[in-house]
Amino acid sequence: PKKKRKAQRKPAGPSYSTSYSLEGEFEPNDASKRLVTRINDVRTEIDRTLRMGGFICFGDSYSRISGDSSSALTLLEKLPGLLRSSRDLAEFRSAVRAAGLVYLHDILSEEIFRNRVDYPKLQERYDKLKGEAEIQRMIEEAATPLL
Repeated sequence: PKKKRKAQRKPAGPSYSTSYSLEGEFEPNDASKRLVTRINDVRTEIDRTLRMGGFICFGDSYSRISGDSSSALTLLEKLPGLLRSSRDLAEFRSAVRAAGLVYLHDILSEEIFRNRVDYPKLQERYDKLKGEAEIQRMIEEAATPLL
């Protein structure tokens, strides 16, 4: 019988570390001013989305995902039940796809599932929003003149 060869790892190459130091006061240039403007624009967009009832998901391994208030309400309506009833990640991912929450890709689904113990907070938030919408509907009905 032939002996199996074990894979040999190549030794890691040398590692280099670079450090920078600034001397004197920082003087903004055009590039830094553009960067600050871009950062402020993104912050304004995030603030506007959240104030309008939308949602935003951030992650190191994926681009920002956001949705409007309608999408947020749908997400809050479905997500707590999916988290409560799913026994493992594969079942949760399948339930997310079946519920039509296609913007919750695998990486985000895994992060949400890892933090599933917070599903009661999501349910509370949904109940609060639903109650507020019902009150608003009743106010609008009362303000409508009878003919």
